[in-house]
Amino acid sequence: DKKTLFIQGILEEGSAAVWNKKAEPENQLVSGDFIVEVNGVGGNAKTMLKEIRRSDETVVLKLRRAIDITMILEASSKGDEKTDSLLHWGIETPAHPKGNGLVVLAVNKLGIIADWNASTQDPATVVQVGDRIVRVGKNKGAEQVAKVMNQVSGKFQVHIVRAAPLRSENTDCFDTDYFRVRTP
Repeated sequence: DKKTLFIQGILEEGSAAVWNKKAEPENQLVSGDFIVEVNGVGGNAKTMLKEIRRSDETVVLKLRRAIDITMILEASSKGDEKTDSLLHWGIETPAHPKGNGLVVLAVNKLGIIADWNASTQDPATVVQVGDRIVRVGKNKGAEQVAKVMNQVSGKFQVHIVRAAPLRSENTDCFDTDYFRVRTP
């Protein structure tokens, strides 16, 4: 996802750790949070990362907490292990996956995910561009997940995370938080 920064973990030392020691638990930065804006700059992950690195005093972060989606999917056949293609899934992912989650770059009209999207009764569980597939079965990590996705068949569990939607009149459970984090 080129629009947000995904917090994979919090180091024991550094600005985020200092912030977390002072902040109330509900205001702490946590693994899985999505940074959607840095010092008023949003919509481009590279630009936000540059803004974090450029700041020498205080960084104002706009975050959205992660929501988790667990799906039970079924594949009638395995993918093409020789090409490492996920075409039978009906999604596009980075050529060289890394990190905690495999980012969904595109959702196609055919495949396992398209079938799920068409059949789910809950619109909140429709797989979208920007979602991160963090686990398939017991396998975690982008590289391992991508590999296993080509090997699974039958029924299996898939765990996805995404940034929670902005609070609106129709929902009261998700919100956007602002954090002022001092850089060392």
